[in-house]
Amino acid sequence: MVSFFRSVLMLVGLAVSAAAARAEVCLSEIVASNKLGIADENGARADWIEIHNRGEQPADLKGWHLTDDPGQLSRWEFPDVSLPAGGFLVVYASGKDRSSAGSALHTDFRLSAEGEYLALSDPDGLVVDSFAPGFPAQTSDVSWGQVSGEQRGVRAYFYIPTPGAENSAASRAADAPVIGSRSGTFVTDFHVTIATSAPDAQIFYTLDGSQPVPGDNLYTGPLQVNTTTRLRALATRPGMAPSPVRGENYVRMSTGLNPSSNLPLVVIDNFGAGRPDSATAAAWMVFDPAHDTDAATFLAPPSVATNAVIKVRGSSTAGAAKYSLAIEAQNGGGGDRDLSITAFPEDSDWILQSAYEYDRSLIRNSLMFGLSNDAGRYAPRSRYVEVYLNTDGGALSPADYFGVYSLTEKIKRSSDRLAITEISPLDNAEPAVTGGYILKIDRADPGEIGLTAAAQKLYFVDPDEPDVNPIQLGWLSNYLNSWWRALNAVNFYDPADGYAKWGDAASFVDHHIFNEVDPENQATG
Repeated sequence: MVSFFRSVLMLVGLAVSAAAARAEVCLSEIVASNKLGIADENGARADWIEIHNRGEQPADLKGWHLTDDPGQLSRWEFPDVSLPAGGFLVVYASGKDRSSAGSALHTDFRLSAEGEYLALSDPDGLVVDSFAPGFPAQTSDVSWGQVSGEQRGVRAYFYIPTPGAENSAASRAADAPVIGSRSGTFVTDFHVTIATSAPDAQIFYTLDGSQPVPGDNLYTGPLQVNTTTRLRALATRPGMAPSPVRGENYVRMSTGLNPSSNLPLVVIDNFGAGRPDSATAAAWMVFDPAHDTDAATFLAPPSVATNAVIKVRGSSTAGAAKYSLAIEAQNGGGGDRDLSITAFPEDSDWILQSAYEYDRSLIRNSLMFGLSNDAGRYAPRSRYVEVYLNTDGGALSPADYFGVYSLTEKIKRSSDRLAITEISPLDNAEPAVTGGYILKIDRADPGEIGLTAAAQKLYFVDPDEPDVNPIQLGWLSNYLNSWWRALNAVNFYDPADGYAKWGDAASFVDHHIFNEVDPENQATG
């Protein structure tokens, strides 16, 4: 009997010890917009999540999970890794989904700089630590995490991220200010309030889109908005670094503008910068229909409202009156801002395609992209929208209507777009040297040399041409030329030596069919 109770007490002790160990592991720091910080094993600056063991015993993380979805707590699983007492572990939130013990770890999801749910759970599915309902909006290269020392459990911004080490109290930043009115369009003058939760905080602001400077333009009360305005604000507190910058854009409309459409309405205002032949700052807003049966209007708040950089896109079409645009969404600090536009997966880079003279019906690209996706082959997602583009600096008016465009994903390497392996200059032997690469058949951009292979001039999309080393260039040229020779050989269909050895034959069959069905090809013979 004594032995029985001793065994029970031992089991209870082990259970208590395991529970205590779980309680000592936490989400200690994150960066959700990594532009200048640490790089992963491929040289890419992915977002990252830091795990910290605050306990006095090692913590076995095998079977633990990270997730950004409260409905899927077991989304990404840790391999057999142990976190020593007092130790830190950095996991890249890159979307690459790498979970091999002894190698850099990458989740199958990325972090949203807009803020989102994040949780760490144990093998039993119990949440050990979480940012719930979500961490706040983030600024590029500013981290968010646990305050060390006596203020354990308190979370804050840190201007100097410390992956793999204690968060520095010296780099703690004041909480970002809260702006009382959301970005959008307006007709009648209104007032905006700015506030923070700290009574000893001071707020500084600008109204022209420039970055606020502590000591200049102290906020003392509500601000009147009577024209198109780019409000930016930050907070300071004694002994802390300035907060991340927060901002909103307010676009004045003329009283006669009241559109209604069953398509999403897009507003772009570049504050009087004129035709954007080079990159210009802009406010970008999207007004979605509330329901399938409702119309989109400017009377409802926008579903998307962000800073952006816009530029005329294209070569032969660049001179058209209805030009296409490349758009990059940005946060208050000028970094990339991943957003979901019209329910598409989050990203920062988008295209407004007009086609103009080359496809007045605006149907060719959208039709072929849709057929490709329906066949299980990736193509950019697209959706028709109506665009108002204001470049003259006045109030948004009916004269700023630019017509129907196709809002389209930019082709890029991404877990939600082209989910190919990232290559670095260190990948010089097979299988790493095999890619992925994204190449284009197009006109060269300034300074591009490209490569000639498979009887075709090709240019690099990813990686950038300067990042491709001679070994990789030689391997790629040899591979493409070998493929071309196989296609032109007598035995091109041979399973061992023919074209199938060098490429995915089924995907090229689909690609050929789509091009043959393409209305433009049919029209031109």
